[in-house]
Amino acid sequence: MQIITEDHIEAVIDTYYESEKKFYSDREKLIADQSAFSALLTDEGYELLSDDEYELLWFMATVIHTAAVTVQGDIAACEQELMEEMEENNWLKMEDTSGSNFHDRLNVFFEEYAQEDLLAFVEDSLESDEDIQVSPAGRELIFVACKTLIDALEEKAAV
Repeated sequence: MQIITEDHIEAVIDTYYESEKKFYSDREKLIADQSAFSALLTDEGYELLSDDEYELLWFMATVIHTAAVTVQGDIAACEQELMEEMEENNWLKMEDTSGSNFHDRLNVFFEEYAQEDLLAFVEDSLESDEDIQVSPAGRELIFVACKTLIDALEEKAAV
């Protein structure tokens, strides 16, 4: 897949500020195009997320998918088995990391990763602010889900 830049990401977010309808349309496209990702998010582990955290996850995933499709063009659907394998590998990597805080633990994911701006978008979006508080467990769940989506899009765009 071609590199998704911060400019691509910001352009997508800007369109969502202009039109909430566009966001929901793009979210439906993500659900239709990558049904394995939607299935992944119905796993019981995601029940740990608050409603706000779950909406944040969908927002981030929609931005990632829309930016990727905008730059790359249509991307084939990732098979559920492959996506589950990618998610498991991301969890193993997360569990094997050490660091004094969440951001230090993510350094291993950035090493030699082509879609660094997408990962940075995910990391930055997980900062709690006055609008939403993201729990430590929520940060990990959302990061792994978004990293898995990026991996799947990267894999299928290369085909």
